[in-house]
Amino acid sequence: MICQAVDYVFESIALMEMSKEKGLPLPGTAWIPIYQRYVLGKVSGNTALGIVALVGDCVSLLATFLSFFWYGEMPGNVLWLFATSARIVSFIAVMVASYQIFTQRKKKYAVLYTVFSILTFGFLRAIFLFAVRKGEKKEPKAV
Repeated sequence: MICQAVDYVFESIALMEMSKEKGLPLPGTAWIPIYQRYVLGKVSGNTALGIVALVGDCVSLLATFLSFFWYGEMPGNVLWLFATSARIVSFIAVMVASYQIFTQRKKKYAVLYTVFSILTFGFLRAIFLFAVRKGEKKEPKAV
């Protein structure tokens, strides 16, 4: 639970700062838990991925909630399978959007950040987003 709270705070701060930098309206929406997925898509430049992640998370939550009414019965099992499938689709969309952000901000380490994000089931992704939130500093060219 503490890890989730830390993850949420790091991701929210990173997305809020990147939203401000890109000039997106209402950067504070990065603090809204599920809407955060849409903001991630906007920041990555691929709104469709944000929508897929947002819908996937909503469907997963709803199907999980409804599956408890039929626990141990066929409808409950189908809903649980549906929730798991929606969560996997959402996870893939989030990882692709995160990879796009990593590529834009730290191209050299984008693959490394993405692989470690996947291996930790998304936990390190928020920390990596926080680390790259300022982007790369452009060195002045020598004359």
